[in-house]
Amino acid sequence: MRIGINGFGRMGRLVCRVLEDMPCVDVVAINEI
Repeated sequence: MRIGINGFGRMGRLVCRVLEDMPCVDVVAINEI
């Protein structure tokens, strides 16, 4: 599954850390405004 994260604040970083440990998930984009 390919995931994009909208915002890389506290919650975005937390989600990114959790998703790093999941082999079936790829973070393909991070949108920071």
